[in-house]
Amino acid sequence: MADARLAAALAQRVDGVVRADLLRRTRDTRTQTALTPEAREANVAGAFEAIGRPPACVVLVDDVFTTGATLSAAATALRAAGAERVEAVTFARAAELV
Repeated sequence: MADARLAAALAQRVDGVVRADLLRRTRDTRTQTALTPEAREANVAGAFEAIGRPPACVVLVDDVFTTGATLSAAATALRAAGAERVEAVTFARAAELV
């Protein structure tokens, strides 16, 4: 929910459009909080698919960047569906993993 509010605020500042309907999870994934970076990547690999054809340029918004596994999996799905460019904006960086 925080991601949606951040995306809406960012879109308003840059005169953009929020599209929460570009991706869907293809399967449930475990919580990432106690996973190693490698396990996080495996946990979300292939867990997203694009809904239809995405715009040429997409900006993903995430509240906290830890390893980037979720953003990478989402970007992979969007690129596979035809997005030419996928950028990411995050608002905090986790200091270290558990």
